[in-house]
Amino acid sequence: PTTREPDAITNLSARVSDTRIILSWSAPYDGGESIDHYRIYRSLFPSADSFFTSTYSTSYTDTTPRTDTTYYYRVSAVNRKGESSLSNIASARVSSPVRDTIAPVSTITFPSAGSLQKSNFSVRVEDTDEGGSGLDTCYYSVFSNYSQTVGAGGMGIARPCNSFISVSVGSNANCRHNGTNICRVYVDSKDKAGNWSRTVSRDFSIDFGTTIVQPEFPRVPNQITNLSAQVIGGFIHLSWSAPYDGGEKIDSYKIYRGFTSSTDSFLATSYSASYTDYTAATGTTYYYRVSAVNRVGESILSNIVSIKIILPPVPALDR
Repeated sequence: PTTREPDAITNLSARVSDTRIILSWSAPYDGGESIDHYRIYRSLFPSADSFFTSTYSTSYTDTTPRTDTTYYYRVSAVNRKGESSLSNIASARVSSPVRDTIAPVSTITFPSAGSLQKSNFSVRVEDTDEGGSGLDTCYYSVFSNYSQTVGAGGMGIARPCNSFISVSVGSNANCRHNGTNICRVYVDSKDKAGNWSRTVSRDFSIDFGTTIVQPEFPRVPNQITNLSAQVIGGFIHLSWSAPYDGGEKIDSYKIYRGFTSSTDSFLATSYSASYTDYTAATGTTYYYRVSAVNRVGESILSNIVSIKIILPPVPALDR
């Protein structure tokens, strides 16, 4: 049969990935002779074609484009009989990165300023990334009588962004009696471009004569303190009691397992206060911890329990 050069490539595409331009296409009909390689042409104008490089696959990554410059590409296929006509034109442009210079915004949204708090309470904070680089770290500090009691330096201590801050009330708590019944909470945040938000604060009135109770406002669940483990039917069965939910219904429990008491690797999720580990190996000691999860977040990990599956001894044969 008669052989010839390959057909033209008709579906060349170009896309930008970071500072690179990635070309891709489908192999055309080879003309009866296997395609040996592809020739790539690149230019600064759609009407000009300058040979750029060769490749042996149906894709190519151009790592040399200048930023803010549009490049035009065409590709041909080559076999023993010759080179195909050039493909359709595909163009792409790597834009200079836009530096985020806009500071994030941190806002205390609850409780209301000046409100009376008669026990431990939670402060809700909303953090917004205004410039697009993403939030990096958020911070808070607590002052009583305008003396700092939590947090060091100007930025305080780290907290999860868009979360609740737990504030304790009492003689040795975050908010304690230093001559006034005022507790002030400061919050701020930093984005991934290094921009700092404006530090904002809110004052709360504190009643130190009231017995401390659970926080009125939602927070993460309490720690599970009574985790237990036993071997049932050759498998490890864990059980615990549901802790106080923090004012938000517990959605699930996260089970962690390790080979030492100091390592915790996530194993599974359970939607009840028990879990059976069907993957535990015989003769290996495992260490387990469990956390409770609600809409606000995850509790700290429970007490540790360790257990090992031991096979019963094989009875001796009668002689």
